[in-house]
Amino acid sequence: MSDTAQLALTEYLAAAAAAGLLRQVDGAHYVAAEQIEPNTGERYCFVEFCDSPLLTCRELREAFLLALAAEFPWAESAVVCTSAHADLDLHWQRLLTYYLWTPARLAPAQPYRPEVRPATDLELPRLVNWLARSFTGTAAQPAQRATDPAQLATGILAEPDRRSWISWSGAEAVGHATVLTGALDLIRGQRFIELLDILVEPDRDDRRERAAELLAAVQGYAASVRKPLLSNVVHLRGDLETVSRDWQVADTLHQTGWTECDVYYCAQLPRSAP
Repeated sequence: MSDTAQLALTEYLAAAAAAGLLRQVDGAHYVAAEQIEPNTGERYCFVEFCDSPLLTCRELREAFLLALAAEFPWAESAVVCTSAHADLDLHWQRLLTYYLWTPARLAPAQPYRPEVRPATDLELPRLVNWLARSFTGTAAQPAQRATDPAQLATGILAEPDRRSWISWSGAEAVGHATVLTGALDLIRGQRFIELLDILVEPDRDDRRERAAELLAAVQGYAASVRKPLLSNVVHLRGDLETVSRDWQVADTLHQTGWTECDVYYCAQLPRSAP
């Protein structure tokens, strides 16, 4: 761990302790709090940080989950964020994988084609529609939706650090890429650009090529401001085709220079029988 990352972690843990969020089990520390998933409204226990033995050592894991169950008696499960290098057993279900692309690791991205242009305020209704469709497609429990997807998309698009690009086919807008440029990893003390969504209309024969052009635009911007780019793959539960599609996306990221960064896992919390 670099000195900068170590300092950031020390400051993060000190702030968590001051806020009353830092806990420990047998000397291993964790930071946990209630979280509400904005898309579905689901309440769950979110462990933003924990020492790895709490996840990988069976005895500590059981004590850890019992401690979480006692602290969050309403929660059925806990979601933990850990590094991609953590070796977790089958007790944990992978929910989300974050991937990092660093401009310095590869040759600068090529200039994107003129069919891809920065979005203007005139395109906001299109962007709301595309983002809302993406939220609907990635929600694990769409029937329990608490927030209107269009309302959620509108809020994100109003963020001051939001940037979007649109792919055009003549006068027709056929897809977009949207990022947040001021994201901050408090634990590592690293600023980055978060790629929120790339979507191209599914009926396009050139869908794959246009998605690649939109990604090139985002990478070109990241390279110009010298910030790493973060994206994620949601691992939806479903049929074999759904699961396979998620891992195909992950494989494509690996092949194009992205590396796994963080992984979110879920585990059921132990409850006594009524």
